Amino acid sequence: MPRRQQMPTRAASSPADDLADEGAYQGLAYEDYAMPWMSAELAEVAQCRFVKADLSGGRLHRSHLTACSFAESDLANFQATDSSLKASEIGLTRMTGFGWVNGVLEDVTVTGCRANLSSFRFSRLKRVTFRDCVLSQADFQNAKTSEVRFERCDLTSAQFSGVELGGAVFDGCTPTDIGGVASLAGATVSGHDLFSLTRTLAAALGIRVDFGDAG
Repeated sequence: MPRRQQMPTRAASSPADDLADEGAYQGLAYEDYAMPWMSAELAEVAQCRFVKADLSGGRLHRSHLTACSFAESDLANFQATDSSLKASEIGLTRMTGFGWVNGVLEDVTVTGCRANLSSFRFSRLKRVTFRDCVLSQADFQNAKTSEVRFERCDLTSAQFSGVELGGAVFDGCTPTDIGGVASLAGATVSGHDLFSLTRTLAAALGIRVDFGDAG
C-alpha cells in the first residue's frame, strides 16, 4: 500500500511547473491543470497531487514519480518508458491507452479507473492493487509481478503471456478470453473467477467443453 503522502505546499502554475526535461517538482498541486501532450525525460516528481488534470497523450522517459496522487484526471494515451511510479495512488481517472512499459510500479493503488487497452509490458509490479477497474484488452505481457492484486476488475481479453505472477490474487474479476492463461500458474484465483476461466483454460488445453443447454 502507498505510504502516507504529504500535502503539496503550493499550487502549480503554467508554464513554470509544466513537466519538462530534467525538471524537479515537489509538493505541487496540479488542480484543474491542462498539460496534454507534455513530454519530459529525466524528470523527478515527488509528493505532487494531480486533481482534474489533463495529461492525455503525455510522454515520460527515464523519469521517476514518488508519493504522488491522481484523481479524476485524464491519462488517456499517456506513455511512460523506463520510468518508475512508487508509493502513489490513481483514482477515478481515465486511463484508456495508458502505457507504463519497461518500468517499475511499486506500492501503487489504482481504483475505479477505465484502463482498457492499457499496457504494462516488461514492467516490474510490486505491491500493486487494481480495484474496480476496467482492464479489458490490457497488456501485461512479460511483466514481472510480486504481491499484485486484481479486485473486481474487468479483465476481458487482457494479455498475460509470459507474465511472472508471483503471489498474484484475482478476486471477483471478469477474466473472460484472457491471453496467456498458462501464465496464471501460481496465482490465487477466487472460485467465481475460476468458473469464468473455464472456457479459456479448456481452449488452451485443447479441451472441448459441453455446457449443454447453457451454451
